[in-house]
Amino acid sequence: MSNESTGWQPPSEGSAPGAHEVPSPQHQPQYGAYGTPPPGQYPPPGAQQPSPGPYPGAGFRPYGPGVLGDPRPGIIPLRPLSIGEIIAGAFEAMRANPRAMFLPSLVVMAAMGMASALITYLLTSRSNPLIDYPAGGTSEAESLRELQSLLVDQGAANFASGLLNGLAAAILTGLLIVAVSRMILGRVASAGEIWERTRSRVPALIGQTLLITLIQLLIMAGAAAVMIPLAMLAGEADSLVGFLLILLLGIALGSIAILAVTCRLCLAPAALILENIGVIEGIRRSWALTRGYFWRVLGIQILAWLIVSFTLSLLSGMIGGVIGVITAIQPEFAAAGYALAAFVGSVISAFVLPFSAAVVALTYTDVRMRSEGLDIELRRAAGA
Repeated sequence: MSNESTGWQPPSEGSAPGAHEVPSPQHQPQYGAYGTPPPGQYPPPGAQQPSPGPYPGAGFRPYGPGVLGDPRPGIIPLRPLSIGEIIAGAFEAMRANPRAMFLPSLVVMAAMGMASALITYLLTSRSNPLIDYPAGGTSEAESLRELQSLLVDQGAANFASGLLNGLAAAILTGLLIVAVSRMILGRVASAGEIWERTRSRVPALIGQTLLITLIQLLIMAGAAAVMIPLAMLAGEADSLVGFLLILLLGIALGSIAILAVTCRLCLAPAALILENIGVIEGIRRSWALTRGYFWRVLGIQILAWLIVSFTLSLLSGMIGGVIGVITAIQPEFAAAGYALAAFVGSVISAFVLPFSAAVVALTYTDVRMRSEGLDIELRRAAGA
């Protein structure tokens, strides 16, 4: 599908956000942040020399034709991808340029982790029903009030930590998407270069994340507004089964709606960053790109989520178990244990965010190769 037929003309890599160039017959448009490498950076088509790689042991696969003769200058072949190739490409991106993929993630998430730990400690240290009981014990009502206070404080701490980590993840997703877009053509960008390319887009990334979160909350509120009155009517009719069924149906329908909308909007960060477009336009772009590819994109997102969830559960479970044992043995350290758990959780997420961002970037690239012929432009940029 040509740019003329879609009415969308992607800006060049160096253009200002929101600027659009009208291509001339002699100058084909550059697609987002992929850009065109300088002459001589890539070997001629068919060359089978291996890449030295940016760091020892982190080189790309051999240049030249990949599977079925498709050129592969970087982490993926330049053709529509299978789901397995997208997942493998995400792992390859982390291996090929670990400094650009992991260093920003560790720095940002460690900073967010310290902020989360401080907030968690300040909130949870105010009340702890496990310690400081009077010698004569405490009444059941007092114990219940203490427990409720602790649960409220923990809930507030978790919300604050989640908000901070979500905003940090939005910024990192933009940074890492740029890194992956470079590696698709075999280019290796430093963390400083990626930040220079992305820093002007950070406010837009944050705004887009908040807007998508608001959309999800509105969906939940809409489902609750419909189902809760029905469940209350069932309860007034003394139908416990009906009450529970309606309540579960509302939760299920709301969850399905949120999942569907999240899937349709999952490419918005990549569109915003790689095409230099605005917040609303990025959301519309993601919605348009996923039209016709909903089940494919959903399958990729679910598979990536399972991989990330398993990894987080494994790492967090081991570390959380140790913290839990220490807290049980020394209850006076409970607040410090909660704070440490918040910090560790943020740091652990720094190791999985690069994978998630790479999956988004590669899914975006795959959908555009399928629907807009982006692979042709990428081959031209790679000189293949």
